[in-house]
Amino acid sequence: MDERKPAFADIYLCSLAEAEKLPAGFCREHFPKRTERAERYRLSEDRLRAVGVGAILSAIGIPEENIAYTGSGKPYDVTGRVRFSITHSAEYAAAAVGETEIGVDLERRSPDHIRVAKRMMTEAEQAYTEGDPLFRFFALWTLKESVSKLTGEGLSCGFSGLDVLPLTEGKSILLGEKRICAATETFGEYTVSVATENTALAIRLHFLTAADLTGEKMR
Repeated sequence: MDERKPAFADIYLCSLAEAEKLPAGFCREHFPKRTERAERYRLSEDRLRAVGVGAILSAIGIPEENIAYTGSGKPYDVTGRVRFSITHSAEYAAAAVGETEIGVDLERRSPDHIRVAKRMMTEAEQAYTEGDPLFRFFALWTLKESVSKLTGEGLSCGFSGLDVLPLTEGKSILLGEKRICAATETFGEYTVSVATENTALAIRLHFLTAADLTGEKMR
């Protein structure tokens, strides 16, 4: 049995309302590339999500110049000092930070999305969702997404063949040579899951204001 201590995954969230309060000058100073990209988005929601992620990363001590991307588009800290993953959904942008490689997914729960369950879930997972379709489907969906972000493979990892049911029971799964554990939390209309290369995991949620994001570094 693995005796490693439980690890914490800190998830920092910024609502679009708070992102909108961020001074333009602050954004251009601390994450100019992301700000420039955000300004090209047509929809204000997309602009604010991009700005929110940039502000979170800056606040937790990951300067923009230290961020690079793998061939599959996974962002990482070139110094190797911080392991992080980013996500956004509806009214929130978010980033997760952990001690090892990490993946995070945030989704606002909506019955409309459950239609994809049969082609994205194993038979056992489909049976599991019948007990509470909305909450259980999004627990499974965010777990699959977080695992795919951890591995850096995205949807190419084949969701229908990825069984994450053990993760809902606090157990780990073996994916290739990686032993993966995960945790899920809900707040309001949202479900968020984090996957890491640990055998025990707990989530801490941090809801940040514009004042937090423009203040002193949090890490």
